[in-house]
Amino acid sequence: MYTKEEVKLIRKKFWDHFETYTSKRNKTLRKKQKWILQKTGIKALSLKFDVTNNAAQVGIEIASKGIQRQLKYYEKLQSLKNLLDTEFEHELIWNDHYQLETGKEVFRIYLEKKGMSLFNEKDWTLLFDFFYTNMTKLETWFLEYKDILKMNEEEIFNDE
Repeated sequence: MYTKEEVKLIRKKFWDHFETYTSKRNKTLRKKQKWILQKTGIKALSLKFDVTNNAAQVGIEIASKGIQRQLKYYEKLQSLKNLLDTEFEHELIWNDHYQLETGKEVFRIYLEKKGMSLFNEKDWTLLFDFFYTNMTKLETWFLEYKDILKMNEEEIFNDE
């Protein structure tokens, strides 16, 4: 087992290496790319990378103080479910009760790759490939449908 400090250092090293991997890959593909992540332009919605000791995830997370706001964005995404599922070959997991390590419950739609670990450096290249490929697809999809997701946003905020 690792101490909290060791886990923190391993996570930092992992994400630093992923940043280097991303920069090199973007340079090779002649892309200028900074991940969207929390800067979606939709208050309750963010794009997420997540890695643990046995799995990796790329997905959309809906988190807000108001459950009504979360529900409305989840319903909007469900209305686009066929398009999103098709983009990811029906491998997405739709979870309206996803529990974070903090205990907070959020809505998460994600793709998961099991059997790889943050704590095994031999897995890192596979994890980086998984993250890069799938987040690129997710961001492209998100940017294409962002306007639909933002539609009637005032309605969502006024309901709280």
